[in-house]
Amino acid sequence: MKKNIKHILLIAFIIRFVLLFINNFIFVLPQGDGDAIIIEFYAFKFSNITNLDYGLVFSQGHFFLAYLGSLLYSVIGREPFIFGLLMVVLGTIVVDKVYTASFLLWNNKDVAIKVTWFTALFPQLCLHSALILRETPVNLFLILAIISFIKYWKYSQNKELIWFVFYIVIAALFHSGVLFAFLGILILSLTSSKQNKFRNRFLLPLVIIISVIFINYWGLGLQKFGGSIENITDQFQARESMQTMGNSAYPSWMLISGGLSEFWKLPIRYIAFLFSPLVPFMVKNPKHIIGLFDGVLYLLLFYNIYKNRRLIKSNSAARGILIMSLFLILVFSLGVSNVGTAIRHRAKIVPMLLILYLPKRSYLNGNKTYLG
Repeated sequence: MKKNIKHILLIAFIIRFVLLFINNFIFVLPQGDGDAIIIEFYAFKFSNITNLDYGLVFSQGHFFLAYLGSLLYSVIGREPFIFGLLMVVLGTIVVDKVYTASFLLWNNKDVAIKVTWFTALFPQLCLHSALILRETPVNLFLILAIISFIKYWKYSQNKELIWFVFYIVIAALFHSGVLFAFLGILILSLTSSKQNKFRNRFLLPLVIIISVIFINYWGLGLQKFGGSIENITDQFQARESMQTMGNSAYPSWMLISGGLSEFWKLPIRYIAFLFSPLVPFMVKNPKHIIGLFDGVLYLLLFYNIYKNRRLIKSNSAARGILIMSLFLILVFSLGVSNVGTAIRHRAKIVPMLLILYLPKRSYLNGNKTYLG
């Protein structure tokens, strides 16, 4: 079985390395311009600054990744290909950690192998692993957090709760929205009938609340929220009041600019975030046809989750991962207003959705160890 995993990881690395080579020496890949170029530029800029504003660095995901890149550049000089190679390695590690998470969750190597193959070949995961973007670091620390959550919740390894919090905080340094995973685990802890209620209904919420207070006090990764959790509503309203721009922008009627009276649009934004440009009125350009394939993949993922909803419900750890995923999807869906950004942002949580994927229900027949 270890040989199979090494084979998958090798293929995953080769795919990502080839995409990196193409992006650096042949032509710029989709999403390889814009943010990817800006982050690399700031990495070079930060490497030559002696009085860096660390408050800014640790409050904004773009700058945090650029800062990490600047540490590399300060040693080897400005080498975008090496910076990209680091992202390739991180992307390959994500594939490996998805195997670990799936196996811990379902106790079934056949399921874990299948899911690892899907992760290795998932188009957006391959693409982002070859670009200097925040998506791959978010993928990595989110999946590490999920592994710790499974160990804590299913296998009662209490120390893993601290690691779960740590990984979520690190992921939030790359993107503020990841903090909403805390809300998902709180909902699980307060509604679960799992034994050891003191641990799950007192200790877990206490640790989460203390962590959020700490994050809010220092403003870690909270630039998107105006530097503080208290400013979330104001920041959201300010963003929604802006006119959507670009060829792939959502129609203006989808913006929630009228306050609570327009919250009926939430399901529409949710669906648009997950499946666009499958939504017909969002296909405005022949290039969007490429995005249709990505939307179909998410549609198949959610169909599989729905089909196996009873198995997921019977495994409380899997249910917790689903709840956290749904909260992350909600906050990300409210933070984007065009198809291109939606395709990028939803890739942040796709490893979480993939470990919920069950290729065949028969794989678990007679195997009660998947229950948690």
